[in-house]
Amino acid sequence: MAGLGNVPWSAAAKYRFNPNPSSRGHAASAIIVLDWLRQRLAAGDPAHALIDEVESGNPTTFGRLTQDPDVRGQIGFEFQAGTVGLNDDESAVVRRLLKIIEKLAGDVTVTHLKKKRDRAKFIAELLHGDTFGPTSPGPPDDSEEPDVEPNASDLQRSSSIERIAQGSCGRGRSVGSTKTALTRSTAGSTSPT
Repeated sequence: MAGLGNVPWSAAAKYRFNPNPSSRGHAASAIIVLDWLRQRLAAGDPAHALIDEVESGNPTTFGRLTQDPDVRGQIGFEFQAGTVGLNDDESAVVRRLLKIIEKLAGDVTVTHLKKKRDRAKFIAELLHGDTFGPTSPGPPDDSEEPDVEPNASDLQRSSSIERIAQGSCGRGRSVGSTKTALTRSTAGSTSPT
């Protein structure tokens, strides 16, 4: 019997089916932006084919760009409540995203965009100053950005560090004893001070 068998899922299909948002990775932000962009285009717009090509090819490459806060800032959008929130005129954001989509539908691979400096260079060359906000996101580094969001303990630790810096330690402790407690908690010790 011809035609029987499994059809492999694309990264976009896996993202849409997966009920666990924390395991969606780069594809999650890419699909959110691609879906948002599709809704802004006319039904017969040829850009739909480019969006489909990027989504079915490798949305994680586009996702690397959309997860970079400096890139989002230059394009003119942020993620707000699981969708795209605009910092600039919608037509300008759509124009910039379509330039990126057109380029990614070509021969750009994830290796071209792995590092922050690579993404900064890619956006600068592609948009030629047609950006929102600062044209230079600052000195790019060569480090790989983590692919995970900060967890609750990271956020709690950050909040504790901010309280220490502001001098409000709470619970009658002095700044020195809180620093000691924080140092012990980050070193893995669970004993109270």
